[in-house]
Amino acid sequence: MEARVAHPLDRFPSLTETLVQAVLQVAREERLGPGDRLPSIKALSERFGVSVPTMREALQRVANLGAVEIRHGSGIYLTRTRLPVITGHPDALQGHDQTLLHLLDARLAIEPAVAAKAARNITDPQAEALREAIEAAERALSGAGGEHKANMSIHARIAEAADNPILTDTILSLIKVFGAEQKRILAMHDRPSRERNHADHVAICDAIIAREPEAAESAMQKHLSRVLAEIGGARTGKAERND
Repeated sequence: MEARVAHPLDRFPSLTETLVQAVLQVAREERLGPGDRLPSIKALSERFGVSVPTMREALQRVANLGAVEIRHGSGIYLTRTRLPVITGHPDALQGHDQTLLHLLDARLAIEPAVAAKAARNITDPQAEALREAIEAAERALSGAGGEHKANMSIHARIAEAADNPILTDTILSLIKVFGAEQKRILAMHDRPSRERNHADHVAICDAIIAREPEAAESAMQKHLSRVLAEIGGARTGKAERND
């Protein structure tokens, strides 16, 4: 008798995952919004019939996903009522080099189209925010610090300008859930590569602000393709040195 091949959708949610969804359901049922305080850990643990440590673990997971903020000595505050579109895979967040390539490949499949939509839909305030993000990235590159955060802020601003909440959530989720991988990608770049990255960002943002969808899409495609090629090359070189 042949063994049944497991289907990806067959995986049952863990208790922690169930509690994560239950916490957000509480927020929706009680009509809580961003900034509102949730019941205490003790109250939630009693409500769901679990131990305080189990409830604390679930809330930490919700906090890691950006849906709540845990303020020690104050309480648990809601920041959003929906989880990110992407919450990570248990085997993906291991820092493997292959994950970096998969991440960049995923972004390459999504972000050029997002850049084109941003160019079509960007508002004047969003254009100003994008200019400010570019200026912040330039300061970071010049030694002010926070280069990773500044670069990711550019991609986040572009996603917000696309005016599609699903696409925006997808990009923001990739940035947040794979934050460690994004930092590793930056760390694998030398100074000339980081300067090219910034020049790419400027070209992308200029096209979006000028409301030129095709140019924006092309610039984003070129940027992510180059980064993917550079990281793939660095990974190959590393493997050869280890042989």
